Amino acid sequence: MIQLVEKSLDNLNLGLFITNDEPAYKIASFLMKLTSMGYVSNNDVNHDVYLQQEQIHGSRIKFYKIGPRRVFHSQNFIDYSIPNSNTSLKYNILRHGVSISMNKTLDRYDNNVHLYTKHLDVNSLILPKLSATSEIRPYVFEETNKEEEKQKNENSLDNNIRYIQFFEFNWSKITTLAAISYLCQKTNSLNIPLRTFAKLHKYIDAISTFKEVNKDARKKLIDLCTIFKNNKTINKLTNGILTLEKSSYDSLKYLTITVAGIKIIHENNFHKFNYLDHPAINFLTNFLEISNTFPLLEANISKEILTGI
Repeated sequence: MIQLVEKSLDNLNLGLFITNDEPAYKIASFLMKLTSMGYVSNNDVNHDVYLQQEQIHGSRIKFYKIGPRRVFHSQNFIDYSIPNSNTSLKYNILRHGVSISMNKTLDRYDNNVHLYTKHLDVNSLILPKLSATSEIRPYVFEETNKEEEKQKNENSLDNNIRYIQFFEFNWSKITTLAAISYLCQKTNSLNIPLRTFAKLHKYIDAISTFKEVNKDARKKLIDLCTIFKNNKTINKLTNGILTLEKSSYDSLKYLTITVAGIKIIHENNFHKFNYLDHPAINFLTNFLEISNTFPLLEANISKEILTGI
């Protein structure tokens, strides 16, 4: 529940009460409306509020009005921690627009990497912080008399709300992917555009589902990676949300594979993984099989190689 609990006589000051169970996408939607009306808040948030009449706990955020035309000439932000969720919503108003960030601190048990490896000890694996962001330009919040522009701006705001909603309800399904990415990159934070995260919708089940890795399919993937890396006519290939790209370092050729921009593989010798364990290769084998995109990957690699001859 989001409720107006305070308002000055001149409407220049507002106080909103937000219950602890209010979803982040609804809070973001409300903040966007207030931005378009010219209200800002310099992180004036009180997380320990109790409404006696309704007998509910929540938070109060204070806003003051500076007018729609002045909103983007000031720098204001709200860093709202959603109670009991390890999640925060950061809403920044900057000169170039609004920046929205959903941040999730993961527990080390929030993943299934151990299912993809028999040789690596991943029980003490520290997971990266998930951060999904979006940028909205100032003109999207401006009033316009042109119906086409008005509809376009409303659609942009609605899309961003849907992106936040998708992240909020599906973050738990990519924690294994995040952990595997950490094994590859060793970074403390995994930053994903909210728009990109929403693109995972079609593949979310293939990303989050585990099945026993097919050894023949795993070998096929290793062979495809080796062929791609060693071929001289192809440097980059996109296959759905997968991207394969070659690079060189110290005279060695490397192949990098990303899933929706999330790096999970960066290797120069794939043959050794016929004998050694590699969680990302096991994960990717499963993903290609469950999503039925293995044949398409094979066909695309063959096509690119033949085109380059």
